[in-house]
Amino acid sequence: RGVAELHRSGAVHGGISLDAIRCEPSAPGGVDAIGVPGGRGVRLLQIPLAGDPHAASTHAPGDSTERISRLGRKASFVPPELLLPGRIADRRGDVYSLGCVFHALLTGVAPCWKGDAQRTLSQASLTGPEPLGPPRVPVEIATLVSYMVARDPSGRYPDAAEAADAIAACIGLPPVSGSLPPQQPLVDALGAGDAAAAVVQVVPDGIATLPGKPLVIPSSSDAVKQRSARRRLVATA
Repeated sequence: RGVAELHRSGAVHGGISLDAIRCEPSAPGGVDAIGVPGGRGVRLLQIPLAGDPHAASTHAPGDSTERISRLGRKASFVPPELLLPGRIADRRGDVYSLGCVFHALLTGVAPCWKGDAQRTLSQASLTGPEPLGPPRVPVEIATLVSYMVARDPSGRYPDAAEAADAIAACIGLPPVSGSLPPQQPLVDALGAGDAAAAVVQVVPDGIATLPGKPLVIPSSSDAVKQRSARRRLVATA
């Protein structure tokens, strides 16, 4: 939901990993974010509280080997398309990273991890995360994760709101999208200039705006391609 709210504001997170998620026990007698009594609260951290792994992967691999090596295990959550020259973090990239978090929680291991960042990113580009399925993971959940971590961005949910709705459907919760704020107009990141002057930050105390930071969102041409390739997961009871 936190990432979906970012997307509705016209921003992207760009650094989702297990290190960007903080779990806290709820207050005595309280409920968690989805209404479970005594459940744990989940907080999404953003720069500077969480690093930006995508910043090390926006150049061709040969030009950024040293920067990639500093990713460590965060490489398991970086969308493989960001290894291509000129690519920027976008909403479908956030969906991929969320899917990798989901994958890691279901399996207990970081997806595609091969001992170092470079080999991990190569594995993600070649095969993607290991497919899930019975008996450990129900078919509906495995299918949902496969859409989120598709190597081709066009095979993923277009934004976190649709991914959250699919997750909610699979586990018997009400949809998320209906309670989110309206979608803000997108700004072309390649020609926004001073119009892109802020990035939304999700921190434990709520949402704040960091002045002077560029708004990183997909270009208008990318948005058209995303809308034309929308895929949805239909969960059945």
